[in-house]
Amino acid sequence: MELIKSISVIVIFFTALLGCGKNVSYIENKIIDQNVLGQSLQGVYTDTDGNIIDLDQLGDKVTVLIFAQDTCQVCSEEATELSAYAKINGDPKAFELRHLLVGSYIDDAIDWKLSHQITWSVGTTTVDLFKMYCPLQQVPCLVVFKPNMGSTFQHTGKLSIEQIKKETGGWEN
Repeated sequence: MELIKSISVIVIFFTALLGCGKNVSYIENKIIDQNVLGQSLQGVYTDTDGNIIDLDQLGDKVTVLIFAQDTCQVCSEEATELSAYAKINGDPKAFELRHLLVGSYIDDAIDWKLSHQITWSVGTTTVDLFKMYCPLQQVPCLVVFKPNMGSTFQHTGKLSIEQIKKETGGWEN
């Protein structure tokens, strides 16, 4: 019983910390401080296979990072819509899509990937990395990162597929 109470307190703490489900207007073309982040992605996450993925090594493709929390309903709705779209249209070719669960266990990321039928990379990351890319510190938080340009778009709250396509240059290109 004490274990269940402890787990509940932890879940409530992270949900409050990450601001799950708040719809905050996006900051269009907001450039995150390039003195801190430079022209390449920084940080690491652990994917569902247990591999450490260095964001700096992702190459020269546009990258979309979606920071989420497995207990966030809005995050889940967004993941479900993206997955359904990908099922019909295939995974995005114009950009790399990655779901990063903040402060979660790898088993949670595996469950997230399976339950939402996600075919792209899913993993776990630290709250520190989340705070670096999402200054409003609320999930879901989507960041578009373009090679040699840095972060070109940031959005807090649920984002439509059409908006994602607009900010990345398309799904299929």
